[in-house]
Amino acid sequence: MGIVGNLKTMQLEELLQWLSLSKKTGTLEINHNQLNKKIYFRDGLIVSSASNRPEEYLGHFLVSHGLISDETLADAVRQQKQTHVLLGKILVNEGALTEQSLHQMLRLKTEESIYDVFYWEEGDFQFLDDMLPESAMVMMSLDVTGILMEGVQRVDEFRRIRKLIPNQQATPVVIAELNYEDLDAGERQILDLVDDERTVEEIRIATHSSEFHVCRILYRQWQEGRVKVVKARVARNLTGAMNAIASVTSASNAAAGMRTQHRYRPWPLSAIRFPHDPHWDRLGGWHLALFRMMREYTNHWKQ
Repeated sequence: MGIVGNLKTMQLEELLQWLSLSKKTGTLEINHNQLNKKIYFRDGLIVSSASNRPEEYLGHFLVSHGLISDETLADAVRQQKQTHVLLGKILVNEGALTEQSLHQMLRLKTEESIYDVFYWEEGDFQFLDDMLPESAMVMMSLDVTGILMEGVQRVDEFRRIRKLIPNQQATPVVIAELNYEDLDAGERQILDLVDDERTVEEIRIATHSSEFHVCRILYRQWQEGRVKVVKARVARNLTGAMNAIASVTSASNAAAGMRTQHRYRPWPLSAIRFPHDPHWDRLGGWHLALFRMMREYTNHWKQ
């Protein structure tokens, strides 16, 4: 017998525990917005998973952990299209991964995909009894109890991280030498992209990582006093300033057409008001550059 519902009325912890205790075999499908997750059970144990979230595809997941490069992934995908062989098997045959590493990463990928659902406040779900994919799967056996414990801890951890990094538009800024000690290749490549300009989202996309994974690495560096986080409002202030310049440009261009009849009176710089923000100076002199640009516009039309 299947079961349908929403995570609003039946939390993921309860749902997974019920499937485990009932020793269910089948597919749990969960949908939230445009995201789709599938968790496969056999006798109450999790044996695999699937997701349409790009960073949870096997190839992207391996890149995010520094095990293969983008070039290696692209070559393997081309082979897969031609041969229809599983991507993992191609990578093993090509020597990019060992069989053991592949199984470890498939297990980790399944766990991470499930942990992601713990952050969802709602989502429609259905359990399809005795329905497992016909396509080949690399089977594993994950105990639900361990998944539940780690999932709940992650929710608490992400709640703390959100106080520092409220969204993906925040920008990490280095204030002391970053600590690479005890980091794996994937974690190192995240720190390599911290350049005081890239946002969390841009780092996530470039490394094929999940938001939680990127934020966790940055949060640990913040705890050690090595980075600070500039909120998105600074970027909005910069956008506002650029819009102010655009207004001056528009006014100047409009005046050019009337110049033969009327002498253009430039818009005084005092009329351009930049947003006051304690983080403004962190833009490294951008405000001075903007003032210079506006002064050039006004001086040009005084001639």
